[in-house]
Amino acid sequence: MEAAKNAGKDDAQQTLQARQTYLHMLSLLCFSRGPLDTNSVAAMLRLIVLGQHGLTFLDDPVQAASQAALLARCVSVMAARTGAVCSSEIRQDSADEDDLAKIYIVG
Repeated sequence: MEAAKNAGKDDAQQTLQARQTYLHMLSLLCFSRGPLDTNSVAAMLRLIVLGQHGLTFLDDPVQAASQAALLARCVSVMAARTGAVCSSEIRQDSADEDDLAKIYIVG
């Protein structure tokens, strides 16, 4: 009986994690156009890291495959906006953003 309850919790957790990861990546796609300020760059860096992190821990191969395609689009957005993300004018204000940028760009 306990195993069934735990399996239900695991399924619910996976579903919530999949939705959260989807929303992180969908949010990142909103930054594909328009000007970027410091807050926008910080949000982009956090969203790409959260999206990749969330995808890593999805157990359902169907969910993981569908979200991998979305992650590819997010990486494309990040690649297109690399100039803005790497510009020292935008990133000079925050050490956290600088650390996230190093993780994303180097890693």
